[in-house]
Amino acid sequence: MSKDILSGGPIQWGWINIGLSLSSGGTALVYSPNATRGTVFAPFNGGPAAGSTLPQIQVQILNQVAGDIVGFTSSSLSGVTLQVLNGGVGAARVVNVLVKGY
Repeated sequence: MSKDILSGGPIQWGWINIGLSLSSGGTALVYSPNATRGTVFAPFNGGPAAGSTLPQIQVQILNQVAGDIVGFTSSSLSGVTLQVLNGGVGAARVVNVLVKGY
């Protein structure tokens, strides 16, 4: 059973980054609890749903161009690499990222 980040339920914390610039070659992210504002890095223990082993990642591309898609690589409990592709070619974009887990 998962609950909203703000409810105090099983989800321990979420990682939020608004207006994150991704390079055309991809950008590696390392998770930190929101309360630490990037000064302490800590992995998630798992995902928000029962049985999920990785955190849930949601990405919104700002000023999206037709054909843009988000690629995820190296996803783990401690981070992920994100890249926006357009026509199979990396494209520098600005995104909002929400990651939820416990």
